[in-house]
Amino acid sequence: MHVASVSKTITAMAMTQLLDSKGISYDAKIIDYLPTYWAKGPNINKITFRNLMTH
Repeated sequence: MHVASVSKTITAMAMTQLLDSKGISYDAKIIDYLPTYWAKGPNINKITFRNLMTH
């Protein structure tokens, strides 16, 4: 359980650095950054990077 908690923090830090370096808003929708061949479920177009990083 401890490893999962630490990896969330590291992932959030890496995402923050990446989004900042690319000039992408935390409130940008993720749908435009997903591969086109992925099956996308309902309401995926409402999810933002901020939503993902607050879980």
